[in-house]
Amino acid sequence: MTRRTYAQLETGVRSALGAGESVVVDAAFLSHEQRATFLRLARELGVACTVIDCVADRDVLEARIRSRERDASEANTAVLAYQLRVAEPLCEDEPVIAVHTDATLALQPLLRRIRAAA
Repeated sequence: MTRRTYAQLETGVRSALGAGESVVVDAAFLSHEQRATFLRLARELGVACTVIDCVADRDVLEARIRSRERDASEANTAVLAYQLRVAEPLCEDEPVIAVHTDATLALQPLLRRIRAAA
């Protein structure tokens, strides 16, 4: 995603939160700057914000990409390699819940963790 895309995303999120809606922002957020923008917005508007860090082994991610056919996503193994190369690690000041997605995900415990972080 480009800076312009993230700026548009921020505008939409601001509008939805201002209207009292709950929001899930689904993006790669590869840089600290990208994540910080939305964390600042949440603080400004007085709402909770938690980063859900979905983690899986590279071979699992590559297998998932290869299994997709006619998917709307532009993701391919080259995109994955780029993302893994440029992704900035999460910082201590970022509220994070790490979710290991190598296997079947237990949704209810994850929802409890997200609600507890809010």
